[in-house]
Amino acid sequence: MTQVRRQILAYGCAASACLVAAHVLVVCGRRGDFAPYFGAADPRLALIVVSVIGAAALAVLSKRGWRSVVLSERTREAALWVALAAPFAVLAIGADLLLRFPRDINVPAPWSVLFYPTMGFVVEGVFHALPLALLALPFGASLRTSWIWLAPVALIEPVFQVREAFADSRISALEGFVFLQVLAINIVELHVFRRHGFLSAWSFRLSYYLLWHVAWGHLRLL
Repeated sequence: MTQVRRQILAYGCAASACLVAAHVLVVCGRRGDFAPYFGAADPRLALIVVSVIGAAALAVLSKRGWRSVVLSERTREAALWVALAAPFAVLAIGADLLLRFPRDINVPAPWSVLFYPTMGFVVEGVFHALPLALLALPFGASLRTSWIWLAPVALIEPVFQVREAFADSRISALEGFVFLQVLAINIVELHVFRRHGFLSAWSFRLSYYLLWHVAWGHLRLL
């Protein structure tokens, strides 16, 4: 199998798995879990659109020298991504114990096992692959070697997370933590993305989500 076909197959399998997960959630009455992100749109349709946009963005990045999709074949590096996610999860749990996140930020189990991998795929496509591709069009291969262009991309998700606080010109200690925590996660994730590709970055985010949103989220909702 050629490298291009391998990348297409890997991305297609990931997108299909997320689409199936979204469908199961909708059929089981969990459509509302997607509302903060997709509004009134059908999550399945939204996921198809995101998948197509992500595929186009990754094709652009691949033409400009990025390892755009494929996971590293080194299991040692895969274990490292999981290890990198653990400290971020510990910090989030500590912040929850001290500052108390709202109870409704976590999707309850067992639905969380389907929801968070799907949203991780969406975040990686919309907040990383798409803006990186848009920057790669004018700046070419230099995008991959310079943090000057990656830094603005790292800011997109943290700004989105605390957008309401910015709009009201008031940021609490909890919102300040969220901004800095999500910014740090994005910096690490973009480094993984440019070194090892989309699926590796997604795996890093999944590791964080499984620890923070799924495991701890289940415990805090008991």
